Amino acid sequence: MLDEPYVRVVNIALPDKNFNKCLLLNRGIEEAKGDLLTFLDADAIVGSSWILGAETLLDNPTLTRLCYRVKILEQKWLDKLSEAAAKNSFDVGVDYVFARFDSPEHRRAHEGYRKPELNWGVPDDNADPKQIFGNSQFSIRRDVLGDLRCDEVHYPKRGFEDLAFIRDIADHYGDQYRGRLVRKPERAMFHIENASEPEWYDQGSNFAQQQYYVKTEKKR
Repeated sequence: MLDEPYVRVVNIALPDKNFNKCLLLNRGIEEAKGDLLTFLDADAIVGSSWILGAETLLDNPTLTRLCYRVKILEQKWLDKLSEAAAKNSFDVGVDYVFARFDSPEHRRAHEGYRKPELNWGVPDDNADPKQIFGNSQFSIRRDVLGDLRCDEVHYPKRGFEDLAFIRDIADHYGDQYRGRLVRKPERAMFHIENASEPEWYDQGSNFAQQQYYVKTEKKR
């Protein structure tokens, strides 16, 4: 375990085929020492001041979750970021790429990973905070999360565990739930294409978890 003042890395010795994202999330919650918890996928590229967005929760005690804009980054933009990094101007490159998506058609309250600008019918900038659920990249105060945890039993692999986790948080707070979507380019993020290697992604288990999620959603 690497234990530094600002960085704490925990190694969980599990075979790749037993990759359990919920277990990792829950372990991270227990190991973290701060009052603010932020969930970030390993394949995310964040804006230059992304981490500062979580401070919004300190000034808004009624806010349940702070959600972040996410978009799958196309290869041409990955190439541009690589070029910027080679010139020691990675932050400038990231801000430029994010700024290209800082337009009204890209501002959505419930953003998907791939094409958030095509999520027709979802709330716009004036969305009711009760309807802002975002995605698996979010921040929350530890006292707000309380004893809520990701479901390791029904979501032992990768897929839909994040939606179930978010749904459980929203259900727990009911009418008191409040969400906010961060729209500043420097505090948004991009994802590279999700890994599809067998040790990281199993189509059968992903489908099974999707079915369980849909089934439990219908019972709500």
